[in-house]
Amino acid sequence: ILCGIYVIKYDLPTGQFERRFKGWDLILRHSFTRQFFGHGIGTYDKVYTFLETGPSMTNVIIRNDQEFLNAIYNEGKKQNSQDVMDLVKKVAENPQILKNQSFQLEEELRKKGVFYHTWGQAHNEFVQSFFETGAIGILILFSYIINIIKRSIAYIRAFPKDKYTLSLAASFVAIIIVSIAHFPFHIARLAGPCLVVMALLENVLVRYEKA
Repeated sequence: ILCGIYVIKYDLPTGQFERRFKGWDLILRHSFTRQFFGHGIGTYDKVYTFLETGPSMTNVIIRNDQEFLNAIYNEGKKQNSQDVMDLVKKVAENPQILKNQSFQLEEELRKKGVFYHTWGQAHNEFVQSFFETGAIGILILFSYIINIIKRSIAYIRAFPKDKYTLSLAASFVAIIIVSIAHFPFHIARLAGPCLVVMALLENVLVRYEKA
């Protein structure tokens, strides 16, 4: 309920969900070019960059500096901003600006009414997993989730008064829900506690099954 209130009052009015859906659409479409085994673990932000340019909120995939400049140039063209297009041409003639003055370039573009944002993470663990590992990885992931849920339900039915295991199972469900719109397994301070919860739940279930 609290998450729903936050989404309705803060996320939706700022367009966060619409932006995420557009980003996921591009990521998924590119994922299906290698749908079985994916593009490889770590390629999401190491080989490919998913870029959002504004104010048109256009999402594109870039692999190098030239494709980045093309995306910014096209955004300037959409906004009929000759200043932005001239700035991009200037940077293209001196590529060192991207390496040494990228922050200044971003500020200069904002002054001219254009901005960009990189989707460093997909904000959806399942979408990102599909991109990197394909259908094989997603099949393994969902098999694990279904297995844990089925075993947890069986345990809770056998020991309905065990609040400890019920709390762990509920926490596991919470982790799944958070993973749909965030990236807890790509943030160290969140990934650690999530893994601990999952390990504790697995420990309880294994003990029950061996008893």
